Amino acid sequence: MRRFFCDIHDGEAFTPDRVGLDLDHPDAAKAEAKKTLPEIVKDEMPDGDRRDFTVDVKDVAGQIVEIASEVGDGMKG
Repeated sequence: MRRFFCDIHDGEAFTPDRVGLDLDHPDAAKAEAKKTLPEIVKDEMPDGDRRDFTVDVKDVAGQIVEIASEVGDGMKG
């Protein structure tokens, strides 16, 4: 197993992953980032706002192995 870290940029703030995930392969880390990103956008979007979210997946050496991004459009309600 290898440890990967998913740092989050939300267009306003940077949240480093200080814990990481133990996964078998970089592809598993990429899949995790792509699966998690829509959940982050849904949880973090204020009504009527728009922000770009990015997850940088890094290995223990700090090398980026994937960058996943999504635009969050809040809905006024």
